[in-house]
Amino acid sequence: MPGGPWSIQTSSPPRFLNLSIKARDAMPNGGNLTLETGNVQLDESYATTNSDVVPGPYVMIAVSDTGGGIPAAIRDKVFEPFFTTKPTGKGTGLG
Repeated sequence: MPGGPWSIQTSSPPRFLNLSIKARDAMPNGGNLTLETGNVQLDESYATTNSDVVPGPYVMIAVSDTGGGIPAAIRDKVFEPFFTTKPTGKGTGLG
């Protein structure tokens, strides 16, 4: 990557840990969890189709896993702060 990776400061490490734990728990028979980072330039074309984006340099974070995916019936709830599919006493306690 020309110029090396860009440096950022974030308060997100607990979010990445929580996301990783949830992904692990969703793959009880094992699997792969991949966290990727990179430098990206978002251009006018991208900003035109994504109204909340200002063209310019960004740090990209991509997360993928080999789990079965989120069932369609609950996808609209996954960003609710206290939504969980786990029984009481299981999980991280963060939803």
